[in-house]
Amino acid sequence: MGVTKKIGLAIGSTIFNALNKVEIIISIIILIVLFFREKSPVKIYLKKLIIPFTILTYQSIYLLPRLDQRAQLVIAAMPVSNNYEHFIYIFLEILKTITLIIIAIQILIKHEYK
Repeated sequence: MGVTKKIGLAIGSTIFNALNKVEIIISIIILIVLFFREKSPVKIYLKKLIIPFTILTYQSIYLLPRLDQRAQLVIAAMPVSNNYEHFIYIFLEILKTITLIIIAIQILIKHEYK
């Protein structure tokens, strides 16, 4: 009845890895646009984006592979020790979202979108 833990972990792992790849692609597009924009103060934008880009890098290189490895162990019915990496991922995702919202508001207030 419903989704089992194994199926949920497999689906979650697939979705989070796919979303991570989308975030990476969007980040690369943002960087390309910044470097090829004529009137763009690149350093100002890069300073604003350092926190979300750093979080994304840490999640991509360290956290997601660790969480995926853990999920695979659980799916295989192997013993896993307790850790806080999932909570760290959630906290960083919230921090990244809040940071991006603040940056977007700053850009809109300064009319930098023109």
